[in-house]
Amino acid sequence: MVYKLPRVLVNVEDYSIEGFVSMVLSRVYQYLSNHKDVLSPGSVRSYEYALRDIIANIMLSGGDVEERIIRVGVENLYTSVNVNGGVDKRRILEEAFRYALYLLEDMPRQRGSDVDSNSEGFVKGNVGSRAQANPSGDRGNVGNLVDQEMGTGSESSDEMANVIYDVFYGSVGTMNFINLAQLINMFINPMANIREKVKVLRKLGKYLVSYGLLPIQGKGGSRVFKALDNVAREASMGSAFRVSRFTEHSNYPTYITGVREYRIGDPASSIDLDKTSMNVAKKTLMNKPLSTRDIVVREYADVKLMDLVLCLDTSGSMKEFSGVYTKMEIAKEAIVRYLKYLSKTSDRLSMILFNFRADILWGPHPVKVYVSEMEEMTRFIYPGGGTNIASALEKARVILSRSSYPNKHVICITDGRTVNASSCIRETVRLRRMGVTLSTIAVGDNSDIDLLMRISKIGNGLFIKINDISNLDKALIMDKLGL
Repeated sequence: MVYKLPRVLVNVEDYSIEGFVSMVLSRVYQYLSNHKDVLSPGSVRSYEYALRDIIANIMLSGGDVEERIIRVGVENLYTSVNVNGGVDKRRILEEAFRYALYLLEDMPRQRGSDVDSNSEGFVKGNVGSRAQANPSGDRGNVGNLVDQEMGTGSESSDEMANVIYDVFYGSVGTMNFINLAQLINMFINPMANIREKVKVLRKLGKYLVSYGLLPIQGKGGSRVFKALDNVAREASMGSAFRVSRFTEHSNYPTYITGVREYRIGDPASSIDLDKTSMNVAKKTLMNKPLSTRDIVVREYADVKLMDLVLCLDTSGSMKEFSGVYTKMEIAKEAIVRYLKYLSKTSDRLSMILFNFRADILWGPHPVKVYVSEMEEMTRFIYPGGGTNIASALEKARVILSRSSYPNKHVICITDGRTVNASSCIRETVRLRRMGVTLSTIAVGDNSDIDLLMRISKIGNGLFIKINDISNLDKALIMDKLGL
């Protein structure tokens, strides 16, 4: 089968990073088109975003340019390239990029149309070994090209800002919009230590603010959050909650160890209403005064080794206002409260952000040790793009497949409808086969409630429907307790 090259890959300019990356992607496209195990070489849109992401990555970070081209390119093309069943798609993509770089590394820079015209000689099979690193340490054509284009001093900074601006404002309001996790992982391994990720985030923070994606940042995050301190407390539960439970305490992350008398300072949520009501009724019938001894409180024990994965919808609908604040601002504050709650346990937490594509904001870390870093990263999350829950569940499966913890749980928060609903069910089944429980929290009336409830039922977790996002912190803690 013959494929037409995407338009974005032709007519490139002389002596530019964009031109070189375009030629690499053009070669990758041709390689995949001719590979015996590739059914489809990918969509035009995926190549467009690969081009943007790679250029932004190079301009901001430099370093080992070839490896960055490969890593960022593979991430962008992975979901749209289709291969025969059982074939390692990532290996084929890496081979394609290494082969493309091998062909272009020693070529004189010229117009992309001249280079692209030579489409003969493509082979099928393993060619990755032909694209080895330069043992002499010379940066080669790619490195020299980056040096020329980035320059030094303020001009370099201006160019970096312009590139990042193009990356964001070329896609704002569209389905494919880079979320914070995708942006950070352009410059660091997705599973890197959270403290290293915070360092990257701080470098990017000024761009997020200058492009209007975040309010003006202080050292510890946005000042606007101080005004949100009481927002989550103000909303009453009432009819705003709808809870469907598909699990028992015996196999849920937390469980009840016993009951005792009420003590000053015990939270109202821990009161056993049934036993307390019986005590009150008895005292009333016997005409005896009530005391704190009549109030019965449940005690919970946390499972000591627990891996939690929180999947947060960062699609464009999270920009909508709920009262005087956007959904995203309120959601971030609710998550900060949730982090403070988890910091008193021995749980580990991972965070996944998803819009049109999911990525790992941070991998599994003990909350009590890294709560401040987690709070700081949460403050920088911004909304935009479409919704793809299946991609988030796939990333959660990747994280938890490496976990040795006996208890694993995923919570998915969304306020919209997803693409690939059938893929969501498949990923949920795969998670359950790994022994993972899965709960969903639906915000508002636009969520696909039937799908989310089905996911929770298969996942042996909770389905929680909240009309007002101000109740999100209560929903998160309710899920943790399994009430």
